[in-house]
Amino acid sequence: MFDYWIASPLREPRSAPEGLRRLQKLVAATCLRRTKDSIVQTGTLLLPTRQDRVEYVGLGQEDRTMYDFFRDRAAAMLSGLLLSTEARRDEQQVPGGSLLRLINILRRICDHGEMLLPPADVRLYRDRQDPISESGLCGEQEEEDDGECQSSPSRVDIVPSAKVTRLIDNIRREQQANSTVPSQTPVKSVVFSYWTGMLDLIEPPLRKAGFSFRRIDGQGSLRHRAEVLSAFSEDPSCTVLLASLGSAGEGLDLTAGNCVHLMEPHWNPTAEAQPGARPGAQAGTAARCRDDPVYC
Repeated sequence: MFDYWIASPLREPRSAPEGLRRLQKLVAATCLRRTKDSIVQTGTLLLPTRQDRVEYVGLGQEDRTMYDFFRDRAAAMLSGLLLSTEARRDEQQVPGGSLLRLINILRRICDHGEMLLPPADVRLYRDRQDPISESGLCGEQEEEDDGECQSSPSRVDIVPSAKVTRLIDNIRREQQANSTVPSQTPVKSVVFSYWTGMLDLIEPPLRKAGFSFRRIDGQGSLRHRAEVLSAFSEDPSCTVLLASLGSAGEGLDLTAGNCVHLMEPHWNPTAEAQPGARPGAQAGTAARCRDDPVYC
């Protein structure tokens, strides 16, 4: 039926306009198409103003030294790739995996120094090996759900990084009305990170600061996931949700959240924009009357 009335006419130049008209009528009758802008303009969805804010946080001296070390090696590797690109093009081999891993090492350092690095990379830095060796990088397990290698450094008595300290300060500031006006709907915050290891490092200082929080990182069951979302939405004492970007960046109802925090920029701009780009149905929604900040 579809082939007779639509597909076949579309193949013929003379009948293509009629086939297209039939297809448009079919789609209009069977598919619901609406964008966030369309329902905002018609008044169907009333949203507060979203505010985007970039927080600049300086590295400590030790983290800066480590960052410069790996940055120099990334620059050296890139120079070598550029010089050899023409020769390798003939062989259809233009390596880039190791450079990508080095870039991710720099991202990890910006998050939490060596505490977020795999042990092999920490040893590479401490031994100051040169030139770069593949064995000194984090293997091939990169850009997975949590971005972690098989082993992780000990995280006992964690000293929060400058970025985590700023995060706690921002959450405390945006939620200060929760204690002064207890009858008001509490302000709630959603914290996204690409790495579950970073979420591990955020938990202790968040707990020490007295915040009640829940977490979604893709490792729990669907039932656990539903329980976490229910607690975040309905429990007034649970004011923070930690979430990995891969497991909660889209497709979840996080309308209880007022403020979204992205712990690091993502190489994919679309993935980076998702957490705060869907207010009204997803993360980033303010509590009906408050402007919505999105921190990066």
